[in-house]
Amino acid sequence: MSEHWAQDYIGTPWSRERDCVWLFEEVQEAVFGRSVRLPQTLSALNGGGNADWLASVEGRGVFRKIPARKADEGDAVAIGVGGQLAHIGVVAKPSPLGDRWVLHSRRGAGAVLVLVADLARDGMSALGYYRPLLPATRMPR
Repeated sequence: MSEHWAQDYIGTPWSRERDCVWLFEEVQEAVFGRSVRLPQTLSALNGGGNADWLASVEGRGVFRKIPARKADEGDAVAIGVGGQLAHIGVVAKPSPLGDRWVLHSRRGAGAVLVLVADLARDGMSALGYYRPLLPATRMPR
């Protein structure tokens, strides 16, 4: 058993079937005990997705947008490239200093755990944070 739940996912290979959406849904189910299903896969977001995609998910009663300072483990991180939504991650290990870690899966890298501030190294940025409305039925270790 790992010290933190996110360590169990680091290095999981990326594939079309195991992309960032799969990782987010898997963590929600396995770690937090809630079934959160997103309406699209990453392939539908590439090349033109925008924050309206998560807003539509939010409108379906799946997520509620939250301020960055309130983001906690298990919350979604909408990740953008050039200001367009292209990716999704899950908050892991928020710190009292305000730093947040995000677990996400990228083509060529698989599942990685990075500081949100370090997303910029790969040309990405956090566009917003979203809390699943379904309550967690188990707590992460």
